[in-house]
Amino acid sequence: MSCLTIKRGNDGFGSQLFSIISGISYCESKGIKYLHSKIENIKLVDKDSFQNEEITLLNEVISQIISNMGFDFYNGENCEIKPFLHDVIFDEGPENYFTDNILNKLSSSYHYEYPKIYNSQYTNIAIHIRRGDDIKEEDKSYRWIDSSIYDNLIIKLNDVIENPHFHIFSWGDPNLSITIPNITYHTVSSGEKFIEHFNYMVHSDILVVGSSTFSISAGFFNKNKVICNESLCKLNKTPIPKQWINNYHTLIS
Repeated sequence: MSCLTIKRGNDGFGSQLFSIISGISYCESKGIKYLHSKIENIKLVDKDSFQNEEITLLNEVISQIISNMGFDFYNGENCEIKPFLHDVIFDEGPENYFTDNILNKLSSSYHYEYPKIYNSQYTNIAIHIRRGDDIKEEDKSYRWIDSSIYDNLIIKLNDVIENPHFHIFSWGDPNLSITIPNITYHTVSSGEKFIEHFNYMVHSDILVVGSSTFSISAGFFNKNKVICNESLCKLNKTPIPKQWINNYHTLIS
C-alpha cells in the first residue's frame, strides 16, 4: 500500500471524523502516505434526513487540520480506500498507534477559535453525555451510560479540581440528579450546533470523553487534559488512547 484515503459514507460527524483520525494514525505509524477525502454528507444511522447545514464549515475545520499536519487531498489517485481502521487499531493495540507523538501532532493542528463561553477564572470541565433518539434499544447497553455514573464523577471532580465549572453537552435531557451551582447545560433537541459544541470540548481544560465518537474525536484535538475509563466508554471495537485512561486514574485517585 503506497497511499490510503478514508471514505466512510453517510454517517454522523463524530463517526466520520474518528474514521479519519484512525486513518491518519494508522498511516503515520506504518509510514504510509495519507490523502484526505472530504466528508460528503452528515446523516445519522436510521434517520431519513441529512444534517448538512454545517457541512461546509465542518469541512473547512477539518481541511485546516489536514493542511496543518502537512497532508494532501485525495484527487482520484491509485490509493487504497478504507471506511475506517479503528478496528485494526483496537485489535493490534491503541498504544501502537495513539502514541504521544501522534497525539501531539493532532492536537497541534487544531486552530479553530477559542469559545467565548469559557471563563479563564475557572477550570472548565466539558462532559459529553450520549443521549438522543437515534440510540436503538439494543444499543443502549454500550451507548447509554447511566446518569448516576456522571453524577458520581462530577462529585469527585468537584472535590479534587480547583475552582471547577462543569459544561454538560447532550442531545436531549442528560437526567442528572446532582444540583450544584457551577454547572452549565448545553442541551440541543436534534443534534444541531455540533461544530460549536465540538469546539467547546476541544478547548476545555478537562474533557470527559463519553460513549460517543463525537467526544472521542474532540479528545484527539484537546491540548489540555482528556480523561476516560471503561465505565464511561463502552463502544465496541473502539480504541481510545491509554493516556486518557491513565489521566482518569491519576486525577480521580
